Amino acid sequence: MIKVVRGKRFIDEIQFGKLKQIHDLNIRNAFAEYGKDVKGKLFETITTGSRTGRVYRFRGAEHIASAPGEPPANRGGRLAGSFKYKTRQIELIIYSGLNYAFFLEEGTVRMKPRSYFEKTNVENSYKLYRMLNDLRA
Repeated sequence: MIKVVRGKRFIDEIQFGKLKQIHDLNIRNAFAEYGKDVKGKLFETITTGSRTGRVYRFRGAEHIASAPGEPPANRGGRLAGSFKYKTRQIELIIYSGLNYAFFLEEGTVRMKPRSYFEKTNVENSYKLYRMLNDLRA
């Protein structure tokens, strides 16, 4: 799964002249800090909290799945630990190498979405806005 958070939208909102003069490295550092924060929040979102979906047995243990709209239930920790991020100029890419990460986020014909990435990103986007705004000062 690849999700891109484009920084240009945030930069355009707060561009008062000074931000254009700031070195790209400062912007990339802000994106890297935000990427690290979102990666941690995704881990926390998936590994904590209770789920209200179907109850079933997996390898002899009882497991409660996530219901539609809830973050995915954590069974083994693969998804929670799979997120990575990288920055390029004014772009932040947060991704997971797992095939099923995309299907959990977007849903399939047989499964409704377990939107976790978009919610986490939206809930934390104010931090990126604040970091970029602080670069102006």
